[in-house]
Amino acid sequence: ATTTIQMPLLDFIEPGTSVVDVFNASMDAVAPSQPLAGDHSIFEFYSSDGDSVWAENWTKTLDFSGVAWDHDTGGTLITDQYMVYARHFARPVGWPVKFTDRHGTIVTRTVEAQEFIWFDNVEVRSDIMVVRLNAPVPDTVAVYRLVPGDLDPELLLGAKVLNTYRQRVVYQSETSRFQLFDHDSEVVTTRRNADVIHPGWDHQVSNGDSGHPSFLVLNGELLLFSTHTFTGWGSKGPYLGGSGNQDKIIRAMLNLAPPAAD
Repeated sequence: ATTTIQMPLLDFIEPGTSVVDVFNASMDAVAPSQPLAGDHSIFEFYSSDGDSVWAENWTKTLDFSGVAWDHDTGGTLITDQYMVYARHFARPVGWPVKFTDRHGTIVTRTVEAQEFIWFDNVEVRSDIMVVRLNAPVPDTVAVYRLVPGDLDPELLLGAKVLNTYRQRVVYQSETSRFQLFDHDSEVVTTRRNADVIHPGWDHQVSNGDSGHPSFLVLNGELLLFSTHTFTGWGSKGPYLGGSGNQDKIIRAMLNLAPPAAD
């Protein structure tokens, strides 16, 4: 499996174009401005033991197959064999991880090894656990790219974000704050904003949602943005586009990689 997790520089941005406007236009192109009953569901029917049916709402235009929906801890693929979730809410080594592929079929892997991310200041640690699965997933399961680490995060203030939850539902919030700790750990906060996002998209992160992903949308592609750490309205957790977080994720992946065969 590759250790490349960083998407190419955002060369889709034309000179003089707002980065946040590009992302929000992509979001508005797929998500209804005012959600109706059933618009939050990602599945029509879900089973962790057999076939599932993806929802026949607006979410069918997006690919959520790279998220493990079988357990509250979640897990989101950043390569075909590595995933991330919350350090404080992780599966034990040896536990199964079940993805639902684009056809609704369960793809089961096992947590073979994992490592959480330490930072220079141990009081400021990002809540990221990196997991190596026992085998790569097939190409019917999504792998999510990240925002490049050299993009100024301030350019993303105001970007609309899709937040997912353990109940296999999706809501929206607005990016409102980035925090940088000694250029070592990056945290992003999103919020409710009725002037921009209809209140029907508001939802609280609660206990048991930790580790579930938040996404930006770009031309129909989900870009992994963050995972939940704190409870409350909107979301708050590690900014996975941050260069410090990305450097340490890659380092953990290299540490977890099995020795090369002679």
